[in-house]
Amino acid sequence: MASNFPKLPGYVPTHDPTVVNHKKVSHVKLEQIRNAKNVPVPLHSLPRPIAKNFMPEKTEMDKSLSHVQYPNHQVDDCQELYEPTYVKLNKQVLRFYGFFKESVVESRLENYRIRKLQIYYYLEDRSIMITEPKQTNSGTPQGSFLNRQMVLKQDGSNMPFEPTDFCVGLDIEICGRSIRVTDCDTYTREYFINIGQPQPECIAVPDDSFATSQIPIPIKKDKELMEFLEKKLGGGKVAS
Repeated sequence: MASNFPKLPGYVPTHDPTVVNHKKVSHVKLEQIRNAKNVPVPLHSLPRPIAKNFMPEKTEMDKSLSHVQYPNHQVDDCQELYEPTYVKLNKQVLRFYGFFKESVVESRLENYRIRKLQIYYYLEDRSIMITEPKQTNSGTPQGSFLNRQMVLKQDGSNMPFEPTDFCVGLDIEICGRSIRVTDCDTYTREYFINIGQPQPECIAVPDDSFATSQIPIPIKKDKELMEFLEKKLGGGKVAS
């Protein structure tokens, strides 16, 4: 149902005042693998596709309009329900591990701090979320480092990050931080093996003075002192 309200700036959260053409996207654009904003959406070859068993089996009479006029863009099997790209890539997330070095001022104990991060890349909309594991008594705000959003490259291309831009051992510029990717999880490695670009082996994360100070120092037991205190209190072994 059409709205009677005019298209004023700020009426909707996603309103762009520079857009003057408000035509709807045709259903034919689904055949060209585009989203609702008429922007091409890349298809990713997933290592673990979700198994779907539709019972009973579909026949020619069961085919919908999407099956007849707009068949699946990957296979022409009518047994597979037609799904948009954002549905096929739903909950498909790549996880990388990395760190960046942050300088520490006005401290006599350390000059820099190693900030460890976890980078989540969502294939459905090419958005990125970065979190930082919390450390006890770190003295710095940790947790959510970057909320989920689309991040553009800082090379002047104004293009969002693609999965192939992340590689173990490379430095990535995100929000003014030079983040070095050190490792990724098993699903991410399977994804890159499936597209023919396997990830290198993980690299070690350097330690800083704060991490070294958090290592507990084992207590050294002095047997002679313990024996002296026990005898002073009236206990201990009987002298032969």
